[in-house]
Amino acid sequence: LEWSNSGVTFTYKDLVQVFSVSPSSRPVNGGTQVSITGANLEMSANFVCRFGSVTVVPEFSSTSSLIKCTAPSVSDPGPVSLEISNEDVQFSSNFFNFTYIPVATISRVVPNKMLAGQVTPLFFEGTQFHSSMFLVCIFDELTSEEITSPARFLSSSRITCDSPAFQTSKKASTVVVTNDILFVPFYRSTSLQLDVFNPQVFSLNPSFSPLQGGTQMTLAGSDFLQGMHCSIDGVHIPAEFIDSNTLVCKAPARQQLGSATVRVATAFGNETATKTFILYIADPYITSIWP
Repeated sequence: LEWSNSGVTFTYKDLVQVFSVSPSSRPVNGGTQVSITGANLEMSANFVCRFGSVTVVPEFSSTSSLIKCTAPSVSDPGPVSLEISNEDVQFSSNFFNFTYIPVATISRVVPNKMLAGQVTPLFFEGTQFHSSMFLVCIFDELTSEEITSPARFLSSSRITCDSPAFQTSKKASTVVVTNDILFVPFYRSTSLQLDVFNPQVFSLNPSFSPLQGGTQMTLAGSDFLQGMHCSIDGVHIPAEFIDSNTLVCKAPARQQLGSATVRVATAFGNETATKTFILYIADPYITSIWP
């Protein structure tokens, strides 16, 4: 037999294996870096990750047990196989799936105004929301550092979370909702704006009313908004908005003589910290006439 003497060598390599994939789902627009742990993940010029039928070049780490691949975009949601190869020929066969989900959007948040110093339940409305144990809201433009709040999945079009109790009047241009343990934003809308305001109650005129109520009261203060209510000992009554410093409302009936606390409340029930008082007095009556 005659053999060639070119000196070309053939190298046997250990088969690559996949142990874990994180995150295991992302929107169809791709672009997310996916961490893959496994065995024999050594740097190679032909090393690739394959999402379904699409291959991408990984980013290697300092260890042979971790690589990172950027998920490509796809046209349709659903699971695809995620495998790796160190020569772009023979791929791992660990049967890991990567799930593409529809791109979610947020259209609005209700309410979009919050009282300073108070926690406010917020409801985000949109499309294609997904349930997750890691669902959180991130408030990243109201303070110098991010504040997260656990969120709750209500439906594919509705998510709720509580706002932090911000202490000063500020504005937030965006709130991020994410359902990933790494806080990678899934749903972001740059058109959302949350206003944190701090209405103050200064005085009430007149500051007394008979027990049957009905007295028209003018409430003076600051930072009032359309749709606010007067709160008399926790009883919310409609208020007429005159301007940001003036509300007008009618005193409700009361059974007990004495003073009652007057505050301003939002349509969602939050009340101001500042307050004034109204005095309920007995109805005057005539016992005699002289001369």
